Formats: sequence, C-alpha cells, structure tokens
Amino acid sequence: MASGKYRNRITIERVTREQNEYGESVESWSTLMTLQAAVIPVSAKETIENQQQKEQITHTIYVRYSSDIADLNTDDRVLFGTKILNLSSVINVGGRNREYQCTAIEVVN
Repeated sequence: MASGKYRNRITIERVTREQNEYGESVESWSTLMTLQAAVIPVSAKETIENQQQKEQITHTIYVRYSSDIADLNTDDRVLFGTKILNLSSVINVGGRNREYQCTAIEVVN
C-alpha cells in the first residue's frame, strides 16, 4: 500500500491483567505505540441478541511493520479517534515484515 494511504492516526493498546487486593483479576490497557495507518470500514451488520439489537462494524487496518509491534496479536486493540477496535486477525502481509493487515471489530455501545 502506498505511503499516502496511511492517513489515520491510531494507538495500539495491550492488555495487562493483575490481581486486586481481593484476588480478582483486573484488566488495564497500556499504550504500545501510536502510528499512522489506513483504517477502512468494510461491513456492518445488526443482530438481535437477548432481545436487544446489536450492531457490529468490521474494519480492515493496514499498518507499516515495526519491531515495536512485531508481536501484534488479537489480544491487542486499536483506538481510532473515539472508537475502540478489537483485533480479530493480524496478518504479516507476504511474511515480509513490511506491512500488517488487521481485521478489527468496533465496540459499539
């Protein structure tokens, strides 16, 4: 993908799990990296779950490879403006360590 396509600023976050004073597992998110990306909405669908309407928006995200995100995986998430995108797949395009193609599901409240 041409460099001009990376127009969007995103932040990649990684979850950390710790135990609180009651022994309960608590999740917190820390910033892994902020970088330029191409974020493309690809599909949207609505379903009814537990008698509630639920919307799901899928995005494809392209980012340049970096050693800082060499271990990018589906436990990570992306912040794009006010949107939270949970990664559902991460592909090292061509296995050449030049670009990642990620599929992400937007968290819709």
